[in-house]
Amino acid sequence: MQWLAYSIIAMILWGFWGLALKLAVRGSDHTTAYFLTSLASFSLALLIYLTSNPSRNSDPSPTGILFAILAGLTTSLGSLLVYKALEKGPTQLVIVISGLYPLITVLLSTLVLGEQLTPHRIAGIVMAVIAIIILSV
Repeated sequence: MQWLAYSIIAMILWGFWGLALKLAVRGSDHTTAYFLTSLASFSLALLIYLTSNPSRNSDPSPTGILFAILAGLTTSLGSLLVYKALEKGPTQLVIVISGLYPLITVLLSTLVLGEQLTPHRIAGIVMAVIAIIILSV
């Protein structure tokens, strides 16, 4: 159940992230805010990597490297678009709409990874979508 604690902490941090993004684009243009947050993210990632004793980790496969780079590119492009949207749009709607991305992940994990989409999970997804719609109105 350690994954659940990590998930809850991530949710809380991402909640602050949405507010911080809006404040960042209020104080600068979206590309400067994007650059500075990316620099902060990279600095933290480098620190974590260097202090985690990477020599004890196994070498990543070419496929693992490819998908890590793809994940980084899609994260970066998605983030840039969120910054741009926050520059002009309301924080509540931008964050809520962009927060629907797990629906894409659920669909792709079902199609690509063969993960099961049970009726219980479908009900949870439907309730999440309804919550998003209610929050957006």
